[in-house]
Amino acid sequence: MRTSDVKSERVDGTANSCGIILKSIQKLMPTSKATIALDTGLDVQLVDDAIQFMTDVGLPLELDHEGIVRLYRRIIPLDIDYVKEIVSKYDNVQSSMINIQDSVNSTNEYLLERSGICSIHRLVCIAEHMSHGRGSRNRRWVAGAFENIMLSIGWEFHDEVRNVSGLSLAVAVMVVHSLTRMTQQEFQVKWPNDVLWENRKIAGILVEIRNSTVVVGVGINCRLSESDRQSIDQPAVDLAEFYDITPKRSELAGNLIIELSKGLALFFREGLMPFKDEWMDFHAYHGRNMRAGDQEITGVALGINDSGAFLLKLRDSRIIPVFAGDVRPVD
Repeated sequence: MRTSDVKSERVDGTANSCGIILKSIQKLMPTSKATIALDTGLDVQLVDDAIQFMTDVGLPLELDHEGIVRLYRRIIPLDIDYVKEIVSKYDNVQSSMINIQDSVNSTNEYLLERSGICSIHRLVCIAEHMSHGRGSRNRRWVAGAFENIMLSIGWEFHDEVRNVSGLSLAVAVMVVHSLTRMTQQEFQVKWPNDVLWENRKIAGILVEIRNSTVVVGVGINCRLSESDRQSIDQPAVDLAEFYDITPKRSELAGNLIIELSKGLALFFREGLMPFKDEWMDFHAYHGRNMRAGDQEITGVALGINDSGAFLLKLRDSRIIPVFAGDVRPVD
């Protein structure tokens, strides 16, 4: 089955067939494919392909030998209309530039592929499933379909700010704002592109630049399966551990888009400095012994400098900037 077979059966140009079908299943359950087709107005073959796709990507769907469809856990697909309504209260133009896809290779790649054809400035792609999601340093982004946030936004910066090295740090602050506003919990940041809750990763950021266009990808763990957790190469947590995120995922997506739109405009006017103090306040490992960079340098974490480099104080009291690689506490 090709992914394109189940791509968007557009309603108002944006909603996807899988989301429509999921809503129908939960409203009518137990039900049949024919009844779903009648309820949604979709072709029976499209319903069949979509159910197969959702099963393949891990949704707890069952189609028994009598053709009855059941869903064994509440799944609420993203509501594009609600996401747009939230964003429109901030900016109608930004609201009009949001699209949701059932499945893409990656949300960053979706925008990057279009950047050579047309302007992607402020264009947002949200995916319910990524077949080849990417994190930093070419790691795979692990997130179950229809239960997490996988979102990218494009931004054309031209000559406003030439140094975008601190952008992932600024975006981490934006993500913390969104998560805190929704959950009233405290979150931390880890250089250069992670957001933590109680020292476990809850969100990641991937910034990619092509010519004068940047694409910012954000992934937030809303609900992870046990197999997802085991596939992640560091301690991870999801929002469902401490917050009932399932009915609020669309609200989180809308608020995140607002935060990114405002924050990116500020960053490309003024750079990292408006975000630096907050990043330092959120820094999870300030004053801790850390191992950092590709050369495995060890020292005490002092935070970041004005360009976003990670600062380590060595045993001989020298302070050195680290520009690339991971940082992790020394056990």
